Amino acid sequence: MRIINLTAILLFLVFVFANTANACVCVEMSPAEFARHSTNVFIGKVVDSKLEQRKIDDVEPEHSFTGNVQISTINITETFIGDIKDKKVTVETDNYSSCSFSLFKNVEYLVYATVDKEGKKFTTGMCSGTKELKAAEADLKVLRSISDGPAISTQISTNKPVDVKDVQARISQDWIKDAVIYEIFPRQYSAEGNFNGITKDLDRLQKLGVTVLWLMPIHPIGEAKRKGTIGSPYAVKDFYAINP
Repeated sequence: MRIINLTAILLFLVFVFANTANACVCVEMSPAEFARHSTNVFIGKVVDSKLEQRKIDDVEPEHSFTGNVQISTINITETFIGDIKDKKVTVETDNYSSCSFSLFKNVEYLVYATVDKEGKKFTTGMCSGTKELKAAEADLKVLRSISDGPAISTQISTNKPVDVKDVQARISQDWIKDAVIYEIFPRQYSAEGNFNGITKDLDRLQKLGVTVLWLMPIHPIGEAKRKGTIGSPYAVKDFYAINP
């Protein structure tokens, strides 16, 4: 089995972790299925974005914590599903969990969103199907064909849960099938508690048969209501920075 260069993987994770490395796994769905699970689907450009700290108690109120929610203002240019009177809407995304998802200012997106009962609060996320417009060609082909026939329209309007046995699994790369994954929490892995404490140990890890390093969160840790003196690595303050 070919040994993957651990140093290269470590550097790769450091620079792209904010956008691609997380513990969230989404069910693979077609554009029609994404649309069926959305109340609104539209194209729009992010004109403003900010982070807002909120008390998060969605699942267990007694275990609530403070997390960041991204609030983005989007100018809608085209609507596929849902009646939106105002062409400028506010969309919220989760920026505190392993499924955190960010929208970037001045970028156009195809947005699959859900709206609250008042029709004012739109939300989307990593597993909603939302993507940059430049990567949405396949989705747009499906969405724009809705008016050409009843099949897709019927599929979208039927409010039924996805039957996962009919969902096509993602095709894994060959190296994943034989990968030996080693998870590292940089702060506790070595006495140094930093990347140097990991890189000096790469030869030993390779001799153990490790081919992939999975780093726990490497971002600066929030200070508000932190647990203990150093806080939890999952209380991320800035997804675009590296914890010094």
